[in-house]
Amino acid sequence: MAYVREQGIKTYKFPKLPPRLWLDFIADGGNRGRFLMAFENQGESHAKRSDEHRFCHLVASDCLAAFQNRMVIEWAGHTINWPKWGEVISGFHVAEIADAQAS
Repeated sequence: MAYVREQGIKTYKFPKLPPRLWLDFIADGGNRGRFLMAFENQGESHAKRSDEHRFCHLVASDCLAAFQNRMVIEWAGHTINWPKWGEVISGFHVAEIADAQAS
């Protein structure tokens, strides 16, 4: 969560008003990403803001919990840097709903 909550201050890559729900994926070979978990953004933690970074107060969400470590998407044709907005990721193909991986 520490990695996800810290974002750059510049808004060209991350919006000034970030979305409420964040879905976190990790690379899963090739052009695939495996869904790790969802977070609810409860706003920026202004006290931690710096000249280069801002920090969002994130809380684990059980949104899509049944798909944690199971849903695999394909992001072919897209750069793999994140974040991706809902309009973009909604077009990503769900490659599989796999058995959960051992952690």
